[in-house]
Amino acid sequence: MDDGHSKRSLIKALKSEWALLWDSISFEEGDEEVQELTPEQIQKIIKSLSADRKSLNQEMESLRKEIEINSAKAESMRLVGGEAEDVIKRLDELSDRGRLLSETLVKIDEKLKLIREI
Repeated sequence: MDDGHSKRSLIKALKSEWALLWDSISFEEGDEEVQELTPEQIQKIIKSLSADRKSLNQEMESLRKEIEINSAKAESMRLVGGEAEDVIKRLDELSDRGRLLSETLVKIDEKLKLIREI
């Protein structure tokens, strides 16, 4: 799949953006930065995080489908005695990417919870 590199780039870019966003909203109660956020800014942050979450969920669904297809290929190859090494390698890559996406989704959920508490 040629878009593997572009998806990794997207994930890397999103992680950088989220790290910056997290730094901008991770503060302790009573911090002066809390008073600086307007309700409109909070809504924009929530909207942005929600859009990112939706995008990641869509990518997770696409990833799930690709895993199902590759799992079926591997099983078929195993049944006919074929070599499934490449398919298994791809499944490992997909699994790693899925783990990364899941971790990112958890972080987004934590940020949404934090910003909504404000």
